Amino acid sequence: MANALFINEAGTPDVTTTSATVQAPDNASRRIFVWGTFAEAVIDVELSPDGSEWFPLIAFTEKGSAPVDAPPGTYIRAALRGATGSTRINATYV
Repeated sequence: MANALFINEAGTPDVTTTSATVQAPDNASRRIFVWGTFAEAVIDVELSPDGSEWFPLIAFTEKGSAPVDAPPGTYIRAALRGATGSTRINATYV
């Protein structure tokens, strides 16, 4: 089950753009994949126990993937910051 967080997201310079929020469905180990043209942008992956208070997990400055071990019901999102006119980012939680 793949959940797209960003699909070719351009962002707005000097504005943090936050993706859709998804919930971890089970205790299975999952991964986040991030790729595209960063052009100085950063993707911050964040977790939340309740969907309102967010905690940083990992930051990407280039293409990559990382494990996301989150209990069922944990909220997951990605935040795109520092975008430029050339930024085009994709992020998926699988």
